Amino acid sequence: NLPAALLLEQAALCQLRTQPAPMERKAAFFLVLAGFRFTQCGLRNHATRCYAAALSAYAGRGWHHVEDHIRVFLGRQAHQLGRPQATVGSFLAVLSHTAHQ
Repeated sequence: NLPAALLLEQAALCQLRTQPAPMERKAAFFLVLAGFRFTQCGLRNHATRCYAAALSAYAGRGWHHVEDHIRVFLGRQAHQLGRPQATVGSFLAVLSHTAHQ
């Protein structure tokens, strides 16, 4: 799983370097896949970094289910990493979004 995670992360970076226009959503998708693989390897910090980078690409574009999935994942990872403020922040973002629907 680790080689797959590293290759997916590199593929995401390649998508951002494409010309004439970077493929941001495809790069974010590859980052989510890489984050999942890093989680399977037990590398939670790397997984969190990948998911957080993907969230910046999806935030505010109307892909609410994707944003919620990423925020729930980030909340769970923050809890397991012992980061209570990040945990609460992630879940509050999901709950506030759900309350507006």
